[in-house]
Amino acid sequence: LVRGAAVDVEHLSCHYSSLHDISFSLPAGGNLLIIGENGTGKTTLLRFLSGNLLPDGGRILIGGKTLDRLAPRTVCYVPQQQDSIMFPLSVEEVVGLGVSPAERHPGMLIDKAMRRMGCSGLAGRSFSTLSGGEKQKVSIARCLAQNAQVLLLDEPTSALDETSRKTVTEILKSLSVKEIPTIITVTHDREFARELGWKSLVIGAAA
Repeated sequence: LVRGAAVDVEHLSCHYSSLHDISFSLPAGGNLLIIGENGTGKTTLLRFLSGNLLPDGGRILIGGKTLDRLAPRTVCYVPQQQDSIMFPLSVEEVVGLGVSPAERHPGMLIDKAMRRMGCSGLAGRSFSTLSGGEKQKVSIARCLAQNAQVLLLDEPTSALDETSRKTVTEILKSLSVKEIPTIITVTHDREFARELGWKSLVIGAAA
């Protein structure tokens, strides 16, 4: 199963957000909630951690390595808007997005990841027809299929009903015990943060 990687952020700054001299360390398999209101730079911070954006200053180390030295697929980013997938992909196709094109038996990895997330019963469904909680299960299964050591989740409870929100909370609690990847989640949902009870970093005006 997944073994997490340590994350070290040193003096990270970005001129167009509230990210100024941000530093934190997270051990391998650790969990962190980044809390702040909209517009405080939470998503920007995740994009820096995923390597999709470059900060103005500071350094990010994952497993003691800079992002440009990481093995492919070490980090998995689950964006906030799951409906941004515009094509009519099946559940298996979404999970398969995490599998390397060089993999000789992709179907086995997809099936294993779905079983580990308890979403095998969704096989054959169109991703766009799933509930919010089901979409999060499938999206995290994609991360497991790529054997990601660090999971970055952007507002995983955004726009979810109460049932789906509780599902996501239980997914993350279970994942942090059974799989032990390093998980960083951004949220402005204080109730969700309270229920998880993870270490938190508050950014923006509330900090």
